[in-house]
Amino acid sequence: MKRNIYLRTIPLEEAISRLMAELDRASLVGVERIGADQAAGRITAEPVIARYSSPTFHSAAMDGIAVRAADTFPAREGAPVRLAPQRDFVFVNTGHPLPAGFDAVIMIENVVMDGETACIETPVAPFTHVRRIGEDIVATEMILPRHRRISPYDVGALLSCGAYEIDVYEKVRIRVIPTGDEVMDFTARPAPGPGQVVEATPWS
Repeated sequence: MKRNIYLRTIPLEEAISRLMAELDRASLVGVERIGADQAAGRITAEPVIARYSSPTFHSAAMDGIAVRAADTFPAREGAPVRLAPQRDFVFVNTGHPLPAGFDAVIMIENVVMDGETACIETPVAPFTHVRRIGEDIVATEMILPRHRRISPYDVGALLSCGAYEIDVYEKVRIRVIPTGDEVMDFTARPAPGPGQVVEATPWS
């Protein structure tokens, strides 16, 4: 039997360069569209653009009363501003849409009720305790760039902005093909003898 002796080697950089030149990404790794809830760990194939803002409306960030900030400017300790229900304030809870015509929220802990009248001793600035439209995400902005590995945090952002399905690269498939007369097919349940080894990489 003729003996093969491998004497010619090439530098590692050249070997990698040759290998990369032979790889055709388009044919080896395709693109698929999947639900964002299944996307953690996958790689984006295209930039992802927000369909919706988050939040999509001005909302209360505290339990309390919605007011017009300008109405509270005269308030001082010992000289409270008195606000009438519905006309000057509306009760809100965290997450409620900010009622039309109002631009701030006062925490309920800072409100003294005198019957149905709310007494305010500390003025507030516009948009105090208010989550504005697009505070977290603005519609049409890029949420994730191409070629990003998606984290669990990214999944939350995708769902929040309405990117319910996204394009990702298919999972890389690798097949190991052992060679050599000494390699025995494990599916035949072989009993290896001297100089024989069982093929132990059952990749599908």
